[in-house]
Amino acid sequence: LFCNKMLGERAYKKILNNVEFRMDFIDSDLPAVNLVRLIEMQKIPFNRENFDIITDIYSSHLHQVDDTILLWFSQYPDVFRNDADYYLTTEPYLLVRRLHNMIMYSVRFSYEIKSGVATLLSDYYRDNGLEGVNIPEAIKIDSIQTSLNNELNVDLYVSLLEDGYRNKQNLHALALKLGEPGLDKIFRQAKEATFDVNDASRAERIVMALQASGFIRDLTIRENGKFHVFLSRSFSALSD
Repeated sequence: LFCNKMLGERAYKKILNNVEFRMDFIDSDLPAVNLVRLIEMQKIPFNRENFDIITDIYSSHLHQVDDTILLWFSQYPDVFRNDADYYLTTEPYLLVRRLHNMIMYSVRFSYEIKSGVATLLSDYYRDNGLEGVNIPEAIKIDSIQTSLNNELNVDLYVSLLEDGYRNKQNLHALALKLGEPGLDKIFRQAKEATFDVNDASRAERIVMALQASGFIRDLTIRENGKFHVFLSRSFSALSD
């Protein structure tokens, strides 16, 4: 009955509504349409074991059920939130990216869960990069403010600039979370600034992103390792 794909949706739900469900009732013959029905009926409890069974059954065509898995996550928000790193990092790379992106823009999940997912996956992002990951602007900002991972924060900061974020006051505050306190001078000086850096390659990446965004005209790295930047004419230093 559970794997029967000949039943229409109405008949399927009517017949199985009061039938006790066990995971051993289903196998690789379970069609995707019936998985959707079972999830919608909340017949399948959400936990690691059941998640592994479902993703194994659909391992070769997970893209067909990723929206259903997302619905499943949303039905058990506390279970999902408390173990999100398992559900979102143990499966194939592309599924992780798709599910993550869907969560970030889904109305089924609260801002707190979205922010929590971004924080929980900080190590994953650091190891695999942000390419193909779509994170809403507000979540990026919140993640930078709360994360202690400088490399991830730099990735998020640069992506904000690349996406056109130009709020100078917020960029100033966020720059102080990147492990390069010298960046503070860029936002406090009127025409040019000279500052020390902790990591030259990291600082250069940030400065180059600010330059591409129109905040900085030119960068010179001096022999003593100090960075010297000329600010764009349109860039006005922020007050204390």
